[in-house]
Amino acid sequence: MDPEGSTVAAFNSVGDFVAATARYLEGARTIHQVHNAELERVSAHQVTAIWSMEDYLVFPEDDETRPASMHGYGHYHETWELADGQWRIAKLALRRTILEIKPKERVQ
Repeated sequence: MDPEGSTVAAFNSVGDFVAATARYLEGARTIHQVHNAELERVSAHQVTAIWSMEDYLVFPEDDETRPASMHGYGHYHETWELADGQWRIAKLALRRTILEIKPKERVQ
């Protein structure tokens, strides 16, 4: 979600998410930091988590389809479930609080 609460992208499968993310990030220089986990055990087989995050992406100068850069902050909201002895993410949403997108400067 963007800072106004609108859904930016939604995926129905891990494969769809990985493919879209790989295409968007191709050639970009990025940093992604996650901090301050807030975990709550809902049951013996379910945990919810909220993580603070910050990311910064710089895209190739010669690519006109993406902005110059993006810098954002927000929180991951996750639900983890225990199945067959392994914890797996059952639900994940990124809710951004700040998202700054710097457009490429156009030379006239």
